[in-house]
Amino acid sequence: MSIKAVLALILLTGCGYQVGVAPPVTFQIGSIPGDHDRSFQSELIAAIAASSGFQYMPFGADIEINMTVDRLKTEHHDYRYQTEDGSGAVIDRLSPIGAKHQAVVTCQVLRRSSGQPLLTAQPFRQELNFDFVDFRSYQDLAFNEFSGQQATTLQYSLGQLGAEDDAAKSALRPLFKKVAEKVASYLLINREKL
Repeated sequence: MSIKAVLALILLTGCGYQVGVAPPVTFQIGSIPGDHDRSFQSELIAAIAASSGFQYMPFGADIEINMTVDRLKTEHHDYRYQTEDGSGAVIDRLSPIGAKHQAVVTCQVLRRSSGQPLLTAQPFRQELNFDFVDFRSYQDLAFNEFSGQQATTLQYSLGQLGAEDDAAKSALRPLFKKVAEKVASYLLINREKL
């Protein structure tokens, strides 16, 4: 190799030019029905953009990723007996204290310029368990401190324990994050088709 060729190679690599590296595939994500706060969309953007070889562009991208939420349901899976206020005596009545989100979403990847499908529609399934306090149970809402005084659980939980509705809403973000990671892996595996 001549000295000029070596110098040209050093200059090109020093300036950031890379020989033989494919440019990133630019992508945009269509609006997702039911994703009102766009938390699912933002998790998808973050996960896919973190994969090497992909770059997010809100407009004018190479490919468009369309997601549909086919199923999103929540069911209880953990229960506890309720307790009486003050005495803490067990009541012969069960209340839910744990639940599970189950999601099925479908990913469709299209060439943005022509609308042609690039990959077959792919379903993804994900589950996520979460806990919550039972507002009907004294045992869940209060305890005795070392000093003997009563304190509420919510004072000490720093938002980690909440009522069922709050806990269910908070658990959606990590559920969507897990689905987004699966979608990002799927796209990375099939990158040469895009």
